[in-house]
Amino acid sequence: MNSPKTTRNHNVLALGFVSFFTDLASSMVVPVLPLFLVLVLDEEVEKVGLVLGIATLVSYALRFVGGALSDRLDANKPL
Repeated sequence: MNSPKTTRNHNVLALGFVSFFTDLASSMVVPVLPLFLVLVLDEEVEKVGLVLGIATLVSYALRFVGGALSDRLDANKPL
């Protein structure tokens, strides 16, 4: 029978592989997504650019707000 420590090590290793392959898959999809939208779904290039620009803006805005809240509340973990 496996000891709890050995089982924990296997779980951590399995989660590491899952995280790696999830990151790898998302890194492979992100550059291809605009091509898919334009060539397959026949969306306009300007519309795709606008959507990607808004997504980037929201991402940076949430980082800024999260950082400001973290500094003000002096608590990093909840955010």
